[in-house]
Amino acid sequence: EVAFLSMDLDAVDKQELAEQFLHYYNHLFPAIRSKEDRELFLYYKAYRANVRAKVNSLRARSADNEAAREPALAESDKYLRLMDRCLSELAGDS
Repeated sequence: EVAFLSMDLDAVDKQELAEQFLHYYNHLFPAIRSKEDRELFLYYKAYRANVRAKVNSLRARSADNEAAREPALAESDKYLRLMDRCLSELAGDS
């Protein structure tokens, strides 16, 4: 759930707030202590972004008109890009 909140903050361009939240959370409840912990956290952020992308793609698919479809597709694209960034960071590309 920490990864979900962090991912949502990243998705709305609040990366600094996401980092502050994670730092404070980790200070109170040490969860990310090693490289492997950080990798697992990034994996879950990517997974949660994928979930949001899927929900929005399903929303677009079931939309009755273009006016409803376009925003859902844009949201899906946003979350797919975020997932890609998380996976690139996980792979060490950033």
